[in-house]
Amino acid sequence: MNQDPETTNLRARINKLQEERDQLHRSLGEFLEGALALAESEHPQLIPHVAALSERTNGLLAQIEHAQNELDDRLETNAEEFIKNCVV
Repeated sequence: MNQDPETTNLRARINKLQEERDQLHRSLGEFLEGALALAESEHPQLIPHVAALSERTNGLLAQIEHAQNELDDRLETNAEEFIKNCVV
């Protein structure tokens, strides 16, 4: 299906955001692993806080991914409806 330039541009932006989200996820994962290792070796009282932060971060990233998937699905549906309405 041929897409109009605006839809193509929006999809490109979504793809870029998804790549940035994935990079952020990797970076946060590395940071949290380091924080957990430091807590385990030097500050065991921080372990529950690091674990909670990790859980919260993963939850937020999952919400972002879900929202992006919903948006992508909506764009696809709207584009299909738009094309059907234009075809005479």
